[in-house]
Amino acid sequence: MKYTLLNIIAASFLLFIISCKKNPATNNNDNPSTPLKTEIGTAIGNPVSKTIDANGGTITSDDQNLLINIPAGAVSVATNITIQPVTNLIPNGIGTSYKLLPEGTHFSKPVTITFKYSDDSLKGSSTDYFHIGYQDASGFWHVNNKTTIDLNQKTITASSDHFSIWSPFVELMLSQEKDIIHPNESCNLQVKYVGTTDPKADDILISTFDRLPDVTWKLDDGQGSITSNNLFCNYKAPSTVPSINPVTVSANFKNIKTISAGTLSTLSLLAHIEVRGEYFKITIDKIPYELNTFHAGQNNSGFGLKTTILARSGTNISLDIEVMSTTPGGYFFEASDTRPTTGMQVIIGNDFYSSYYRDCISGKAVSTVGNIQITSYGDVGKFIDGNVDGALLISSRDICHNFILVEVHGKFSIIRSN
Repeated sequence: MKYTLLNIIAASFLLFIISCKKNPATNNNDNPSTPLKTEIGTAIGNPVSKTIDANGGTITSDDQNLLINIPAGAVSVATNITIQPVTNLIPNGIGTSYKLLPEGTHFSKPVTITFKYSDDSLKGSSTDYFHIGYQDASGFWHVNNKTTIDLNQKTITASSDHFSIWSPFVELMLSQEKDIIHPNESCNLQVKYVGTTDPKADDILISTFDRLPDVTWKLDDGQGSITSNNLFCNYKAPSTVPSINPVTVSANFKNIKTISAGTLSTLSLLAHIEVRGEYFKITIDKIPYELNTFHAGQNNSGFGLKTTILARSGTNISLDIEVMSTTPGGYFFEASDTRPTTGMQVIIGNDFYSSYYRDCISGKAVSTVGNIQITSYGDVGKFIDGNVDGALLISSRDICHNFILVEVHGKFSIIRSN
């Protein structure tokens, strides 16, 4: 009986060891992971093709964001090379993915694949966690382990001997739902992480992770409160605009393994959230103005409800916007002889700017070109948010002999009063 029991224990221990060795789905932070597989991206934008022979050559995507350099001797015969933009399906993807054709082509010498990027595209992350990935024929994503980043030229380059679907991505990102919120509003934050089970491998299979073991959230600067659950956090703004603004919320990690830097004992990502009260900021003819007295609400025009927005700055500036709607959406400037219009008027000192006027010959109402975008339309006591872009006519002058248009760009957030 003793002999049998010892054999059972030994066999169980052996099976445990074998199962551990065969389990590749243990992530670099001791949590279960899943190899990253997605659908194949669908074609978007215009393809670009070029025949390249044994002498080598370069080809650039239609949007100028991807450059492929094929050295002499990489192909032995003239080959039709194509760059086809496709939807970017890799998590934490930056910009557009590209399908490089002929797919599956293998080169005698490595080619270089260079992507352009912007600082804005890496918001919530950094170049420390910036990589280039490619998708194999089965849909699994891999990270290329031969990349260089040029911080001055804002490019990231991979060296490869084959074609497939390629995309830049970041392995670690702190995303935020909004950049600007109002008092008493909330903003959701999330850490998005894609890593690998073996960061030292030449051909790294990317995995996704549901959680990380050592994540703490902290409200570093500013007032308000946070509630968190591992990769997720919610920031709640105070009832008034905080004295330290924007507020800073950090996600802090311990002993996290990264593809480029290996294990980092500590790492932090920051989110900056601005808490704003009412405002109307506008630029007319390249001169900025900030208004400080507001009214926004609904009126019955006789043709249905319309939205009226008024803004003032002492006696120097007054602004009126009318939109023939009370729902979020984009509304073009319009003019009519028979009904209320969508547009705006601004008075600055002795100058009067308007989005509509009367034609000097026909006498008919005519509109300038512009758009009022209402992004949110709250109930009474909540905010109406939006922006305006277009052109205004200086109508305080003789427009028949001195027709002058100026650019207007504005952004507003005003409490609805009725």
